[in-house]
Amino acid sequence: MMIPVMLGFIVSSSIALAAYYKESLNVSGATSAIIIGTLIYALGGPYLFFVLIFFLLSASFFGKLGKNSKPANRGALQVLANSLLASLFIVLYSQSDEIIYLVLYFTSIGVAASDTWSSEIGRLSKNGPYHIFKWKRMDKGLSGAVSFIGLFGGFIAAITYAALALVVIDDMTFIYMIGGFAFLGAIIDSMLGIIQVKFKEKKSGKIVDVSTTTTMYHSGMKWLTNNGVNFLSNAITVGIIYLIIR
Repeated sequence: MMIPVMLGFIVSSSIALAAYYKESLNVSGATSAIIIGTLIYALGGPYLFFVLIFFLLSASFFGKLGKNSKPANRGALQVLANSLLASLFIVLYSQSDEIIYLVLYFTSIGVAASDTWSSEIGRLSKNGPYHIFKWKRMDKGLSGAVSFIGLFGGFIAAITYAALALVVIDDMTFIYMIGGFAFLGAIIDSMLGIIQVKFKEKKSGKIVDVSTTTTMYHSGMKWLTNNGVNFLSNAITVGIIYLIIR
């Protein structure tokens, strides 16, 4: 057991340090990534670890697209919001060897990837996104906004993770579920984004998702941040799959 743990720690540390150097993760984010990566490598093996790393690398890649892209500097909360449940499923799978937890693992990361690809690719749209319910124009970057190119990006991410699952899952029903629910999770994320807390810039009056010293509360549930939306949409999606399979 010690050898997989050591290998997981070495590989995870190398990738996390590289992400920190490129400002994709801050100190807390890199630390969390090392812990999560070590756990998944030790209990799930190299391939399931690769599935997680593929998500992190793709998120970093798409996050740098666009003229106004800025370093993500993701912290521990952002890392855990997207990978905590996946880690739990690896622990359960290692203890029970039940395929349901493998399905939930791929779906959980697939939801995170679909939402991330959708958001980052959507920023490249020349036109403003739409309110997911009212279908009226919204400012770019606001939670609850969707665009056609962004939805397409999320759909491709969902298909990608369904394809990755084919390596270890040979039941096509589960493969279709992973792809379909990964995309559904991104849609749920956008729906929850409508009631997410939002702030207003004091000077410009622009509505934003992140609170700073220059913003004031504008609307939404004060306790529901972007990290909360990411975790909740993931939990709802995998919860539905669990109930269907069980």
